[in-house]
Amino acid sequence: KTGDPVYDTFIKRSLGTLLPDCIKQLAESRPADPIEFISNSLYKAVDSQLYKREKEKYLHACLQESALLQKEREERKARMDMLLQAHRDNKFTLGVPPRGLYRLFINLPLHVASG
Repeated sequence: KTGDPVYDTFIKRSLGTLLPDCIKQLAESRPADPIEFISNSLYKAVDSQLYKREKEKYLHACLQESALLQKEREERKARMDMLLQAHRDNKFTLGVPPRGLYRLFINLPLHVASG
């Protein structure tokens, strides 16, 4: 703590638990060059945090894309069901004559003799 609240907040927010963990590892391993060890540890920790953030963003984007594709799939299915139902309704009401009329058409002669 330096007594400067802005600086203390910055250090706490930017280094958080990284620096205490780094110093703990430093005390356990006792490397030949402690400054280099600390810098490498901090760089590695920051890279790890950046990777984690990017991974979370990517996964969030994938979930959004998946939800969008699912919504589009459901909309397509609803349109297809609606068109299929409209086709069935038209088939039985507009496009195809009632069953009894088929017999009339089937029994008609193909060619009427002209006389």
